Amino acid sequence: MLEVKDLDIDISNKIILKNINFSVANSHVLQIVGKNGIGKTSFLKSLVNLLNPVSGAIFWNNKNILTEKSDYYSNICYLAHKNYLNESLTVQENLEYFYKLFNKDNINNKANFALLLQEVLNKLEVFHKRNTPGSYLKARCEKSLWLVFFYLIKRFGF
Repeated sequence: MLEVKDLDIDISNKIILKNINFSVANSHVLQIVGKNGIGKTSFLKSLVNLLNPVSGAIFWNNKNILTEKSDYYSNICYLAHKNYLNESLTVQENLEYFYKLFNKDNINNKANFALLLQEVLNKLEVFHKRNTPGSYLKARCEKSLWLVFFYLIKRFGF
């Protein structure tokens, strides 16, 4: 369960969100809706520790995420608006690059990784785009690629 207690968030020393409290049960979805500039992205960044809140706490399964990070980060992902793909690499090359980057100690799994990559790309219906340069991807395919990457991180534990 994700639980937020008394969260205050500031940007440039101005409180933009105050006294945020909620909980979301495991396997449930949280939808955040609001006008542009109201603080949705700042709130999400605070949930993944990219932005430190002024006060309050965030808990994952009753544990503070600042002290018990590994379980929390293995169960959450944040896809930002910005494209972090290398546009000169293909879909497959981007995934292989991130595999090598995050899997320094477990290179022996490369054959398993290749098979799993093919399976996941097929399930997300983007296998036919595996040789497409990142610069040609549309937003939906790009987001699917990141979902593939996060799945592989969780699957291989790197």
